[in-house]
Amino acid sequence: MCITFNKKGAWIYEPETTLTQLNNFIKKNKQYKASDRPWEKYFL
Repeated sequence: MCITFNKKGAWIYEPETTLTQLNNFIKKNKQYKASDRPWEKYFL
């Protein structure tokens, strides 16, 4: 589980949620190769 917080509140979420969005952004913008995303083999 992950937590993000600031002065207004806190959010708890699964790391896969963020990783999926990050990977989609990277693939869409084609800025990095698959080898630049080593976390995929562990979480996705």
